[in-house]
Amino acid sequence: MISDLTKLPEVFASIKFEVGQPLKPFEQLMGCLPPASAALVPRIYRKLMCSPDSPIKQFYPDDFVVDMNGKRNPWEGVNILPFIDVKLLKATIEKECPDSALTADERHRNRVGKVYCYTYDAAVNDTVPSCNRDIGLPNIVKCNSRVDILENHSESTVSFKPELVPGTKIPYPGFPSLNVLPMDDAELKPCGINCFGFPSKYPNMILTMRQLPQLPGATQLAGNLIGKHIFVNWPMMHEAKVVAVLDSSCEVRIVKKQMKTRNFNPPETERWNSVSEIMVDQYLVGAGYPGSGGVAIGDVQIRLKVVPLQGMKTSPVDGSSKKLFGNEEAEIPLQLALFNSPAPDPRFMERGPMKLKDRFPPKCRVVLTKRKVQGLHRDCVECC
Repeated sequence: MISDLTKLPEVFASIKFEVGQPLKPFEQLMGCLPPASAALVPRIYRKLMCSPDSPIKQFYPDDFVVDMNGKRNPWEGVNILPFIDVKLLKATIEKECPDSALTADERHRNRVGKVYCYTYDAAVNDTVPSCNRDIGLPNIVKCNSRVDILENHSESTVSFKPELVPGTKIPYPGFPSLNVLPMDDAELKPCGINCFGFPSKYPNMILTMRQLPQLPGATQLAGNLIGKHIFVNWPMMHEAKVVAVLDSSCEVRIVKKQMKTRNFNPPETERWNSVSEIMVDQYLVGAGYPGSGGVAIGDVQIRLKVVPLQGMKTSPVDGSSKKLFGNEEAEIPLQLALFNSPAPDPRFMERGPMKLKDRFPPKCRVVLTKRKVQGLHRDCVECC
């Protein structure tokens, strides 16, 4: 939970423990598998999970409580299981399942292996043989990486540091970021957020957006908003184009290159206010699916109708590219629109006509799309 990520330096400074040794593979399996999966461990281990006379039978209860916490499906719940006493587990395995009772293959599987560290290295151009040719995996040619064996890795004193790695860019194109819209407060409080079909019974972290001042009406704002490219679906911030502006009294959009205003009658105004209230509620308590809820957006004065960016269309004639927007409109409150991209995505930038030599530089790989040679791959030698 986000509420657990506060005051991390103090939390880590207070943690004191003795560094031990990693569990052997079979010990790890005995610490996480249920009795129904006993076939996955060697035969002599299975009695410890299934026999009523096992000294550690309490670690493998046949019946247990599942905390659903508002979830619908059993696999989404949290199993309430007893904590495993590692010392008792290891002592019991040592007594009841000594390594001498294992086969040579089982002893080989039950050892602590080496730790390999793979690092990118442009100077390395080795060919790595396929690990399984039978399923079509080829060799890795010119694999720019090296592998080192880490000795005494368990003796490392390096621990987690609650800080960003130097060079981290926030926000970054294509990735969500909470701080691209102005927030005034964050508070942990019971709100009953519904993101799985049921309201949460625990407190939730609620973000409160900075309130907008009193805004002009839709007719005054439309000229500056319609046709503009904005960014929606916070915190992902996908690009969209504004096609209409609405307030409680009217909707303004361009029809046949003319700005047209459609005034609402009383039932339409009442419906507009009702939909705005639903939006406020869904942004706060969720709409029944993950990613919704947790934001107090304040009153909705203006709503925008937008069409989302679907991709780029490249001209086969001159290589120019233009943004391609969809036809289905979506409505969003004005306060959740961002008018400048916090992290421009180079994949969705328009470009003008390109010279032939720039589109097809020498030695580039091309796919032929016409006539009898359609689908053939060839290397470009020269552009005329």
